[in-house]
Amino acid sequence: IEGDVWRSTDNGATWTRMTAGAGWSGRYGHSSVVLPDGNIVLTGGRANSGWKNDVWVSMDNGATWAEITESTEWSDRYQHCSAVLSDGSILLMGGSVGSTPMNDVWRSTDNGMTWAQVTTSAEWSKRAGHSSVVLPDGSVVLIGGYGGYSSGYKNDVWRSTDSGATWTQVTANAGWSGRDEHTSVVLPGGNIILMGGRDKSSYYTNDVWCSTDKGVTWSEVTAGAGWSKRYGHSSVTLPDGSILLTGGIISIPG
Repeated sequence: IEGDVWRSTDNGATWTRMTAGAGWSGRYGHSSVVLPDGNIVLTGGRANSGWKNDVWVSMDNGATWAEITESTEWSDRYQHCSAVLSDGSILLMGGSVGSTPMNDVWRSTDNGMTWAQVTTSAEWSKRAGHSSVVLPDGSVVLIGGYGGYSSGYKNDVWRSTDSGATWTQVTANAGWSGRDEHTSVVLPGGNIILMGGRDKSSYYTNDVWCSTDKGVTWSEVTAGAGWSKRYGHSSVTLPDGSILLTGGIISIPG
């Protein structure tokens, strides 16, 4: 499990290692966001020592990191998701506490230093490995995930217009297979793009889906993208509207 940080200034073509050891323990299943002031905030994840609920910030593009809190108000977890709202606050949603999925929502208005619980139990069922995006209108859309052995892989979509306090199901079945550890981004025009992930039938996927109506309906862009089937990857939308996809766990032929 790694704790290094890399940066690209040419749309992902080349990368510079900012640090081999960021200060926070090597981990996966964490989340990170970029604040309006350019600071990067990293939350939770699973390290060799176990699950974490620490929060770290970098003010120099990932070169150095300061621990904001060793143990924050939300419980140790990984495979949660987080998003920056239009007012600059951070929203953290669900994830897995050990092997137990959660559906709580937390919000920080001081760049991750302290957190207030928005709801102990959101309208969407407990899950981990889901994704979320913030739309141009400021609403938050939560997508898919895994609810555990009894609940399985999800392909429902939920939307909140009040900073995560209440959620409305926009579709119970989005068309794409139920999955977790996929990734999603929102394009400048407001379209949502979902990419890859892990589902029950094929385990690894490399399909791409698009919603033009805030997650209500979805159309398949391609059943097989140029990148290999994978899950646990990450993606971002660049200022020019292009999408950058990185890493993940891939299926090895044979």
